[in-house]
Amino acid sequence: MKELVIETVNDFITFLQRANLGSLDDPDIRDLISFVKALPACCCSEDRNRTQQGIDALYKKVIYEKLDLLNLKLFKGAQKEGFEVIRFKGAFRRDKRNFDHYDKLVQASKSKS
Repeated sequence: MKELVIETVNDFITFLQRANLGSLDDPDIRDLISFVKALPACCCSEDRNRTQQGIDALYKKVIYEKLDLLNLKLFKGAQKEGFEVIRFKGAFRRDKRNFDHYDKLVQASKSKS
């Protein structure tokens, strides 16, 4: 089984672009893409920190709340590239020392966590 592993927000956006999925008509993904594009243009650390916090919050929302809704569209995009499964794997920082790890699958019939 050929598996696409997405570990970061940049991997996710690159996958969307390669599969020509755009923002999947989802306002949170549209905002996420615009925040990622805006990050390099931030001139000071305060702006960069706020933008990075927005990226982290939106990506967390996509992972925990939107994957089941976008399952079919994401799977079709992965199929175009020859993948049978997409694995979203990584961790979100909870505080300085603790992380919330996630490992979610997107496949043809259903999404598992």
